[in-house]
Amino acid sequence: MARSRPIVVISIWVAPFARGCSTTSTSLALRCREREPSTPSAFEGAKLRFFGALLSGLKAPTLIASIREDLAHGRSAVVQIVSTHEAVMERRLAEIPPEEWNNLAVDLTPKDQALDCLKGAFPVTAMESIEDEDGAVTLRPLIVDGRPVLSQEALRLREALITELACLPAVPGVLDALLDAFGPDQVAEITGRSRRVVARDGRRVVERRSASAARAETDAFMSGRKRILVFSDAGGTGRSYHADLNCGNTERRRHYLVEPGWRADVAIQGLGRSHRTNQASAPLFCPVTTDIHGEKRFTSTISRRLDSLGALTKGERRTAGQGLFRAEDNLESAWARRALQAFYVALHWGDVAAMDRETFEAKTGLHLLDAEGGLKAPEDLPPMNTFLNRMLALRIEDQNALFEAFESLLAGILERAAAAGALDRGLEDIDADDVSLLAEEVVRTDATTGAETKLVTFAIRTRRELASADDARRGQDEAALRYAVNAKSGRAALVVQGLTTTDDQDRLVPAVRLIRPEKRSLLTRKTFEESAWEDTDESRWREAWEAELAEADPWRTRELILATGLLLPVWSSLPDQRTYVRRLKAPDGRRWLGRVLEPSDAAKLKVALGLSDVATAVGDGASAAHLVLRENTSIALAGGFWLRRAKVMDRFRLEVVGAAPQRSAFQALGCFVEIIAYTPRVFVPVDKPEVLTAVLGKWPPQTLLSAAA
Repeated sequence: MARSRPIVVISIWVAPFARGCSTTSTSLALRCREREPSTPSAFEGAKLRFFGALLSGLKAPTLIASIREDLAHGRSAVVQIVSTHEAVMERRLAEIPPEEWNNLAVDLTPKDQALDCLKGAFPVTAMESIEDEDGAVTLRPLIVDGRPVLSQEALRLREALITELACLPAVPGVLDALLDAFGPDQVAEITGRSRRVVARDGRRVVERRSASAARAETDAFMSGRKRILVFSDAGGTGRSYHADLNCGNTERRRHYLVEPGWRADVAIQGLGRSHRTNQASAPLFCPVTTDIHGEKRFTSTISRRLDSLGALTKGERRTAGQGLFRAEDNLESAWARRALQAFYVALHWGDVAAMDRETFEAKTGLHLLDAEGGLKAPEDLPPMNTFLNRMLALRIEDQNALFEAFESLLAGILERAAAAGALDRGLEDIDADDVSLLAEEVVRTDATTGAETKLVTFAIRTRRELASADDARRGQDEAALRYAVNAKSGRAALVVQGLTTTDDQDRLVPAVRLIRPEKRSLLTRKTFEESAWEDTDESRWREAWEAELAEADPWRTRELILATGLLLPVWSSLPDQRTYVRRLKAPDGRRWLGRVLEPSDAAKLKVALGLSDVATAVGDGASAAHLVLRENTSIALAGGFWLRRAKVMDRFRLEVVGAAPQRSAFQALGCFVEIIAYTPRVFVPVDKPEVLTAVLGKWPPQTLLSAAA
């Protein structure tokens, strides 16, 4: 993915323009009130257009370098854009006599959008105050001889600001930058422009384009006479730019998505232009972004709309974007809104190191406090769109610093949601190296259609991806690393310090990341310090790491239960958590689609459908201990008792809740009693399943209840 080096020019013009209605002049401030309803809307619209074009222009140098590399390696480039700056060009040409078009010095950059907005939005009309009988003062335009009077002070301010903006360095658009870099003889332009300004023989001239120019340019690209193609919305439908076997240019395409735009359907149509049937090779899709975090304002909107488009057309959110954007890119989801609320709370309490609340309010114009000085109610705080729009106008270092704090909150919330099974990432595939069908049971047959609901049990084998000690350290900041060995298990972990995550109240808390040979986990620093992990030197850590790798089985084998077939009639009997659907893929091409269930979930489904009773579903003491300890399932026993999992001294135990009055009867079966916080509690020995079997025999199971319920 191409990235452009940021330049700090974005907010130079924003501050004076945004403060145009808050100068020290009282008369000018009074005049600005007359424009309050329309000025903010016009300013926000112009700001989005300006920054969208500016960010696209900043990608041009890196994009050009990447295209040169493609050409050198025998690939053709397809560039998808939205803006052609045709309107700006036409306005500039209208101001220049046609006889001067043969050697133009026209600035067709995003800067013109800011200047045009400034000329039309800056208040220059003089106002007069009228006081009525009640002493109320109203303002109205000053009219003399039927004409409005212009404020000379406001005109001077506007001209000074225009002069300042006009002196800013130019950032050309992507289309013009590509034409200048490669020349019109190498770039096929498929846009709606009827004329364009190009460089010919060292001069910039106006070149007219006929109605058939798009077809001619497409033919030139498909035949191989031109190897670079740029198309906008006008060329996003009805044409093919793929490596057609019937055309001369069968080079592999690299499709650059420079501007996703605002319409998801148009973005998908554009992506489909270079990926068609009868092609020599599939294209390489490359979304082009900058490292300026304010660009998330644009990628977030198209990501959300792609999700919505997939859900509407295919019933599955990933089908529209085909994984082009991640769930984290959608900043308008419920999780992102929750993270934004947490971000405002962190600002209020001074937990954001990048900026304090007062500075944030001064730079963004957003107000977080109510009249009493407390944080506003969640529904009254600025929404996500407003937050993103204001972030876009900040200086780059402020954008990146604030977004880093916001993304830390969002990452922590998403990680905790994924661990709890509440994060729906859409349809995901389970790829296995070996799949064995162990059992298949029909649990329901629809009386009308004959459709079946099945519980299918598989044994799947997947190759474990184990990282070496050097792989774990690669790319990490050595200053932030600690070496640790678990005092209980003897396992090794690489500890990355200086991170943050969120707690149950969505507050930022210090955290560390544990890098293990097979997985990575994020723990709060307090949890890590209270655990059995101990610091050690590198030699001992490496020795423990290598020992774990030597003992590890290169294959992981596990059983998987899939509820498949007609699921809607039994959906209410399935667990409320982990409601996502998975697709199991076997190496021989077989596919199974359905809900992944734990053994306790499958047992409860059978009980709900009347295929078995609770006692049969629970089984003996060993099976019941597995349900309670591993799957956190509570079992209601006869007599009003509950068998549940309890954590005591950092270890899970089997506790019989409500058994204290009859503790003697439980002790006679082998249970033991402990006084904790002056309260007697009854526990079943974890290592003696025969004791639990005896307990279940005397007090039979009645109901199964998952932890989520």
